[in-house]
Amino acid sequence: MQRRKFLRWSSLLGFLGALQPAKTVANSSTYFEDEKKQSDRQYWVALLDKMATPVLMNMSQGLLKKNMQVAFSPTKDKRNP
Repeated sequence: MQRRKFLRWSSLLGFLGALQPAKTVANSSTYFEDEKKQSDRQYWVALLDKMATPVLMNMSQGLLKKNMQVAFSPTKDKRNP
């Protein structure tokens, strides 16, 4: 039974070879244009800057505890949510 299924599906391999690999979705540049606009380093620097700026700005002004209070769970053990 397994051999029959293998022979049925292996006949499709010839058809897949007829497709031009350059025209497949994986090689299409339209799907990946946004990722190519900036390098990995630029992406990570922008992400870290976006996360760190509010914390560092409030810390430099002495407002970190006032503006970013820690939220605790309302349960007995006071775990963070």
